Amino acid sequence: MPILVEPQAPRWGAVQVPRARRVIKAMKIGYVMVFGKMKVNMEQPTESILEEFNKAYKTLGELAEKYGLKMLLLGGPLGMSDDLVVVFDVGGNMDNYLKFKEENFINLPFTNMRTHPIVVP
Repeated sequence: MPILVEPQAPRWGAVQVPRARRVIKAMKIGYVMVFGKMKVNMEQPTESILEEFNKAYKTLGELAEKYGLKMLLLGGPLGMSDDLVVVFDVGGNMDNYLKFKEENFINLPFTNMRTHPIVVP
């Protein structure tokens, strides 16, 4: 539903220019970007650690789908102290993500989660 926003009153001494009313569309949370530290030590990766890593993230994608989430991206952020970033498509329903996070917090393959919602029109 559109929200009508009245133009702001000009500040004292400012030139008054008539402005039309602006229409702002309702926004929703479309994606969440999660930063964290991996539980697997990747400083000296061995074959077994890489297999464990791949298995954990395949399971993460499947687990997210059970909650109506879609894992879009798994990667490593540049210039940050975090080891990885995961982007989930929440489809405008943040409740599914919060339920996913709450019920699986211990079993996730990363710790120190920080969630950044991404708003879309």
